[in-house]
Amino acid sequence: MCDCIATTNAFLKDRNTQILVPMFGPQRPFVETVKLDDKKRGKPAMMFASNCPFCGEKYPDSKPATAEL
Repeated sequence: MCDCIATTNAFLKDRNTQILVPMFGPQRPFVETVKLDDKKRGKPAMMFASNCPFCGEKYPDSKPATAEL
């Protein structure tokens, strides 16, 4: 697995930011989503990247935990 997330987080540290990855499970970055219609109930879907957004390397397959949002 590549180290692009760690490298990018080291770069972003001076800007007091980091890429959001889950605390447990596969260390794949979150893809932020937003609601299109604020009048509709519910939260935006949470998604994880399948490939590194920087170098394109495919992350190892793993079964994602399913949860009711």
